[in-house]
Amino acid sequence: MLLNFTFSNHKSFRGEASLSLVASSLSDEASGLLSSEALPANKKGLPSAVIYGPNAAGKSAIVSAFDTMRDHVLLSHRHGKPGGGVIRFPFALDEKALKLISYFSIEFTISSVRYSYEFSTDGKSYISESLYSLFNGRTSKLYERKGEDFSFGRSLKGQNRTISNLTRPNSLFLSAAAQNDHPQLLEIFKYFQDLIIGPNIAPLSSSLATKDKIDPRVISFLTLIGTGIVDVSIKKTPVTPKAMEMQKELRNVFKKFVGGEVEFPDDDDKQRFELQLGHRSAEKKIKYLDISQESSGTINLLNILTPIFDALDHGKLIVIDELDESLHTQAVEAVIALFSDPLINKNGAQLVCTVHDTNILDSKFLRRDQIWFVNKDREGKSELYPLSDIKLRKQDSRERGYRQGRFGAVPHGSLESWLNYFHIERNVK
Repeated sequence: MLLNFTFSNHKSFRGEASLSLVASSLSDEASGLLSSEALPANKKGLPSAVIYGPNAAGKSAIVSAFDTMRDHVLLSHRHGKPGGGVIRFPFALDEKALKLISYFSIEFTISSVRYSYEFSTDGKSYISESLYSLFNGRTSKLYERKGEDFSFGRSLKGQNRTISNLTRPNSLFLSAAAQNDHPQLLEIFKYFQDLIIGPNIAPLSSSLATKDKIDPRVISFLTLIGTGIVDVSIKKTPVTPKAMEMQKELRNVFKKFVGGEVEFPDDDDKQRFELQLGHRSAEKKIKYLDISQESSGTINLLNILTPIFDALDHGKLIVIDELDESLHTQAVEAVIALFSDPLINKNGAQLVCTVHDTNILDSKFLRRDQIWFVNKDREGKSELYPLSDIKLRKQDSRERGYRQGRFGAVPHGSLESWLNYFHIERNVK
């Protein structure tokens, strides 16, 4: 379970930003809250958080921060080069920020243990890194790093010193430990492996390249929200020898110049699978249409629902940028409801997403501490804050308050001023 995610000096965020998924003391609905043995009895986790803000305010930068932290952990040792630097994206509108460190910190639970992991980098090397655990009210240091100096707690067993000697300045110790099969730290590494991040959610067409099935719950969801889709058919087609040879060449080029955790179809696969969705016709028969004939909203749902059900099945965290892209309000609310229903979300899965649809603000599936805003000031710096920090009566309309500008995180100026500007421009011309 994610408890808190903090970062600084990343893209449009110059200062520190923190996203908490620990429920506040608000008297809002509590039935969908998550329990954990790692938390005090009076604390619960939030099943989801939605983030609002105008275009270019920094919503996508938050998703990017999750993605960047995960990539540092998963790839820094395996893909980093000796003498190379560390990839980062510091705040670019202030020359001083380019010289400041970028910082990432995450608190999460695994079973009954609470972990706190963090690191910082100046783009040349990792300046600091640490991992602490909290069990039965007792905090223990697993390891701490300052530059190239490492110290280890008594509770961390294994070849710690040997692995630290193998850890490059531009490699995280956690990344190096996982590559060397450290028994205790593999569990922490797996937490990052299991993170599902929106920009890296592969389109359904890619997954169908090697699979001949689709989760039946995806089709049930599409049926229940009124898309007219009632069935699915997957057509097998042969792959030509020329296409297979091209596939091998692309695989080699990608591995050589790009790297990364991208799944490729097996070289010896001799068939591909084409998806067709069944619609109920006027004659009450099922007519199958090619995926290219479906709406962009339907295709978007097909792409995100499979990883969403994967997250629900295995208690994972999924982060999606612009969940509401091409989707109706009720479809978005239905996705959020999946995580808020304790009968469906039995394993403590969590959803973090950015949205624009203001209708969701008054959803019964969202508490006030699950709603977050991103605002950008005149200097281009973003800030992140929750609705629960703003004085608001429980019965007040959140959507009305947001549209009136009471919570900030709305475009500067007004519709009238924008229209007046273009009227003036037209008259000048």
